[in-house]
Amino acid sequence: MPMQTTESLKRRMKSAGDLLSVVKTMKALAAVSIRQYQRAVDSLRDYNRTVEMGLQIVLKEKMGTTMRQKHTKMKRLGVIVFGSDQGLCGQLNEQISVFMLDYLKKSGVKKENRKVLSVGARVADYVEDAG
Repeated sequence: MPMQTTESLKRRMKSAGDLLSVVKTMKALAAVSIRQYQRAVDSLRDYNRTVEMGLQIVLKEKMGTTMRQKHTKMKRLGVIVFGSDQGLCGQLNEQISVFMLDYLKKSGVKKENRKVLSVGARVADYVEDAG
């Protein structure tokens, strides 16, 4: 192998230094991304807790009134539809709404005997538009 000139060694050292700089920058960006994802996970935990508490309140209130009512042969149906508040979910909200509406039609329960709870602003819009 021929001996390298000092110029070629300097170029290689500069390239190695540039590469090190890029690697350090990538590490810093990765650390920032990890922190963002950790914050997102924490937010989702809070959101989950809030939704669970809200559902517990709704179910406790409804169970109290249901238990006091006499049992009737009338069919009733309650549906909870989970969608999203944000975009970037593809057609999730539309598809889940269509599925829910088909299910309600097939259930045979009259419209006035059905209750629908929508979780997520976008899915709520689809449900409202459908009536």
